[in-house]
Amino acid sequence: MRVELHPVFNVRLVPKPSNLFCSVDIQYVDVASGSGDSGVLPPSVQNGVGISRSVELTYIDETLTLGDSFSVSLRLDAHADLSATYNFVLDVELWSMDRHRPPNLSLFEMDSRRTVEICICPTTLTAASRELFFDHSAFADLTMTVYASLVSALPRRKRQPPDPEMDAKSRNLHLTSAHTLLQAMSSIEHFVIRHKTKFGSAVHIDPCNVSTELDSVTNQLTSSPCPWTILENTAVNFSARLSVLFSQLVRLCVGSSAISPVLLQEYAKFREKMLSELFFFTEYAPSDLSKCNFLDKVYSVVSKSKYVEKLPRFPIFCSSTDKSKYNWCLVIEERFLKDASPFVLKERCYSDENLLQPKSPLKDAADSHRSTLTNDESCNEPSQILNDNFNTTLEFVMERERLKEALLEQRLFEGFLYSEQAALWKYALPKIRKMQPTHLVVFVHGLEGTCEDLSSYRNSFRVVADRIPGFLYLLSSSNHAKTWCDIEDMADNLLSEIHSYIARYSEPPARISFVAHSLGGVIVRAAVSKEEAAEWLVPRLHCLLTINSPHLGLAYVGKGVNLGIQFMQWWKQSRSMEQLSLKDQVSFCDSFLFRLSRRRTFGHFRNVLLIGTPSKFTYIRHGRLRVHTGLKTLKTFSF
Repeated sequence: MRVELHPVFNVRLVPKPSNLFCSVDIQYVDVASGSGDSGVLPPSVQNGVGISRSVELTYIDETLTLGDSFSVSLRLDAHADLSATYNFVLDVELWSMDRHRPPNLSLFEMDSRRTVEICICPTTLTAASRELFFDHSAFADLTMTVYASLVSALPRRKRQPPDPEMDAKSRNLHLTSAHTLLQAMSSIEHFVIRHKTKFGSAVHIDPCNVSTELDSVTNQLTSSPCPWTILENTAVNFSARLSVLFSQLVRLCVGSSAISPVLLQEYAKFREKMLSELFFFTEYAPSDLSKCNFLDKVYSVVSKSKYVEKLPRFPIFCSSTDKSKYNWCLVIEERFLKDASPFVLKERCYSDENLLQPKSPLKDAADSHRSTLTNDESCNEPSQILNDNFNTTLEFVMERERLKEALLEQRLFEGFLYSEQAALWKYALPKIRKMQPTHLVVFVHGLEGTCEDLSSYRNSFRVVADRIPGFLYLLSSSNHAKTWCDIEDMADNLLSEIHSYIARYSEPPARISFVAHSLGGVIVRAAVSKEEAAEWLVPRLHCLLTINSPHLGLAYVGKGVNLGIQFMQWWKQSRSMEQLSLKDQVSFCDSFLFRLSRRRTFGHFRNVLLIGTPSKFTYIRHGRLRVHTGLKTLKTFSF
């Protein structure tokens, strides 16, 4: 079902209560970012909830700029540990209202909610940006940027003068607080220095020397007859400097069109690294195609390991969409190389040197919660924080190696993770050419599907290719309510739809790719093998991506599933089910799928990616993950 959307939207920030913070205060900050239109309703704060400006969505696929900023002040308990890391939990809600009603905040209804956790460390700056996706009938994506830092740590007098003598415990406690304030200042200064070329105006800053200033405070305490007064003045002075410094950072960065893309690039890089941590790959010879795999057992071993629990998290973490121990996916890629020998697992070496030098892109992930400092700039960090980060990284790498050993001992998998190769990768945004060739991506649904079934995949493509012009997207609807018919007829419908679509443009797209689900993958193969497609379609074919497509048919599913297929075939009088079951002809060699396999349709594409999930029991696993003759097929003499 396609939903026509023309309502009024706003976004609301709802801080969640926590025992970690004594008080939480949210205020709207007018940064005058030049966003222009004030919207249907202006931004505001009501009952402790930050409400963005309300904007009206006029066109489908429209992108609107909110540009609203809110300041959240958090107060820790007086006995809080300033060396610890705290998570601030915030609900980000999407609200909408019918545009035909008078604008009033009380008439809005909540459409979707995402709960995010913002990582806050008193010693370092948190500067991060990310996309936040909502559950919605249409594509809803919000870009969220966070700058968080400690701004003050003021002493509290319990008694009036005269002050008692200062013992060693009190002295160390207050020096630690001063050190934390200096570290926070240094973190902000190094962030500004690293990105100073991105600011529109010249920025001059003299970074503080943490060790020098801390030694100065220590000497004053030793020589002064009133050490409590020195500590109080030092805390007030450092807090004032830190507060001013953070305010200047906010004015520089919030609303800046140069800093936000840099932070978003860091988020994209982090997501890539996270994907590589649960992305296994191995290589086989073509002779190993008939071997059975044990994906269910591999999944069981991975799910029971502590490796998944220790995966690092982004500073702006959303448990419902981000990878965590409760939400993760396992990807196993099997490469069958035509002219290569079988994959040989390299021997592992567990020397101390190897353990202390992990080749993982996540070895610095603990620091990604902090400001982005170089190795030289981070020399002033306290040894305790460095040790904690190093221990966390070491535990993560050790758990990963234990998992690989467990898989190897059970002879379930002999391969590597992509993260072990990621040290060779250099992440960079793609260079945009002035004349980017147009690229049409066609999304084809499966059995009993609709054109909206793959809209989420189209939306993901839009996010990934946001900076690359020339992409066109077509959600195929030509076979809506026709998927029980002959696959050849559906292939003709798809060809006619694509031809009509590209005829709208003065210049046809240089490339055409397909993303197909289930039966749609077979329909695409049938379409590109048509003679009428040879002239205008085949030369432009670029990529084929199928998801759970029954490329080998439904002849070797379980008995229960087979009974259901026979019932549906009888009930719907389905020609497509007969073709997928290889029962459309008396002779197997005359069946549709066999004749389709002889046309070598995959060879028309430059890139082919077949994706399958073990839980999709309707189709035999190797018919979706790998295109080859399955083990059951080899044992069937009728074939």
